[in-house]
Amino acid sequence: MAEIIAGGPLEVGSACGEAQRLASMNNATLVHCSPLSDRLGYSVTIETNDSVAQTVIPGTGNQTARAEATAVMEPLCDVQEGEAEDDFPELSCESDTWKIDPDSEISGFEPRDLFGIRLED
Repeated sequence: MAEIIAGGPLEVGSACGEAQRLASMNNATLVHCSPLSDRLGYSVTIETNDSVAQTVIPGTGNQTARAEATAVMEPLCDVQEGEAEDDFPELSCESDTWKIDPDSEISGFEPRDLFGIRLED
């Protein structure tokens, strides 16, 4: 968990699967999805399933539209290690602090409390 909070890698399939789901909801197809190599984020390319239809520019009616985007996840929390070796870490975030205890259910926060998303292009 500390790796993820610090910007470590996530499972590619889940993020790319969600990108495909969102593309499908917008009548488009995911063409490319890959994690960024230098920070926590993904680069995606989508293409519309239908052509752009009649336009004022001759010869473009049968073309599809393509879009590219890069989203970067920025951690909003720091992991504070416990004082003793047996102590569990705490998450110190902008909105609150949570103590991590594997014997207790973690509640009171959502992913948006842990990360911010910024589109780069």
